[in-house]
Amino acid sequence: MDIKYIIIPFIGAFIGYITNWLAIKMLFRPFEKKRIFGVKIPFTPGLIPREREKIAENISETIIKHLLPEKKLLEMLDKSRYQDRIKVRIKLIIDELIDSASDDIKDIIKSGISIGKINIKGFFIASAIEKAVDKITEKLKQKLKEDLYKKTSDKVIH
Repeated sequence: MDIKYIIIPFIGAFIGYITNWLAIKMLFRPFEKKRIFGVKIPFTPGLIPREREKIAENISETIIKHLLPEKKLLEMLDKSRYQDRIKVRIKLIIDELIDSASDDIKDIIKSGISIGKINIKGFFIASAIEKAVDKITEKLKQKLKEDLYKKTSDKVIH
């Protein structure tokens, strides 16, 4: 048996190993541009460090579109159980504010002003709570959009 038939595959495997090692090394390193006598060395920085922002943006877009779709998150905020929780919390805050008021003001606020069968206090508080819930929901939606995009892109970059 001729020895060259045994050596040639080993030489090919060694060359393949070295080229793969070099290619992977060139993808990730160096992290910054290298220069010799003021001339930029080709392929520096590595592909991944050079395109880091683009890669991070693409990954965050993919996460937002496919894993955590914005529409789904906004639907969750629109569900009545979240709005009900917000309403309960606002009512608790209003009750705490009423309790901290002076006795005379407390009596007026708690009893309200009745005109006919309409209790003014209840009407104003209910409409104020509805408006507050709407504003809070809108702000939560906006904040959620901003935070989701920022956090996913920040996580991918770092």
